[in-house]
Amino acid sequence: MVRHSPPRRDTVSNSPMHQAAFDGDLKTLQKLLLIADNKKNINLKNHLGCTPLRLAATAGSRPRVELLIAHGADVNLTDIKGQTPLFVAVKNNHPGCVRALVSHGAHPDGSPNCLSSPLFIAAMQGHFECLQLLIEAGADVNCFLTAVPHIVMIYTPLHISFTYRHKDCFQALLIAGANPDCGLTKKYLEARPSLLDAAMEWGDVYFIELLVEFGGSMTNHNKRWKERVSGDHMTEKEQEVQAYLSVPRSLQSLCRLTVRKSLGVKRLASVPALPLPTYLKKYLQYSV
Repeated sequence: MVRHSPPRRDTVSNSPMHQAAFDGDLKTLQKLLLIADNKKNINLKNHLGCTPLRLAATAGSRPRVELLIAHGADVNLTDIKGQTPLFVAVKNNHPGCVRALVSHGAHPDGSPNCLSSPLFIAAMQGHFECLQLLIEAGADVNCFLTAVPHIVMIYTPLHISFTYRHKDCFQALLIAGANPDCGLTKKYLEARPSLLDAAMEWGDVYFIELLVEFGGSMTNHNKRWKERVSGDHMTEKEQEVQAYLSVPRSLQSLCRLTVRKSLGVKRLASVPALPLPTYLKKYLQYSV
């Protein structure tokens, strides 16, 4: 007896065009789009608010995504969760679809009706190529995870990449202008540890070096660290961290940080186009 897997919840009420977009071949979808009613209803949603384009992006088929867009599919329509085709393409780690969607006007920050954003989900899952494409498309590197009133903690893409220790994503976000203190106010930091405090607690020199280099704050709340460095039994890793923190930052490092802060996040993206020597542009982008 052959057992068939139950259909996915987001494909239960699919039309033939929905199904072809999700798991059909390109020729089948092309034939369906020759039918006037199908082309007219190209943005038709199923019971979960999924359009054919949203399902093609979920499946990771760039040819089907581009075909639907060429026939008028709306790249920014959302499902019932507020997820755009771009969001699900990033979530499922389909950089080819991400590239196609952003090049045809998909909003890099997704929809305000979604409790997350494409960049946040890329940072959380460590989808580095998708994250880079979103940054290049102008995604907000300092966006908050959610505006739900009862949420006390504030999470940004940088914060979540730090939490899951996705080092390449963490560095890319900082270079793109992410706030090393995650956009938190001075008053907020006075009551809670900063990312740098947390990195010190982990004893991870990689994160400590990046946070110091990009101007992260060291608050006065890491009591356990103070107890460690004042004691006589520091581990080798703790000694390494303390040795790094005791060295003053170079003038070159301080100058770069000052210039980058003066430029601001939006203008940092235009550094490659500035009429500056190549070495200086690389210096500002941490390429040298």
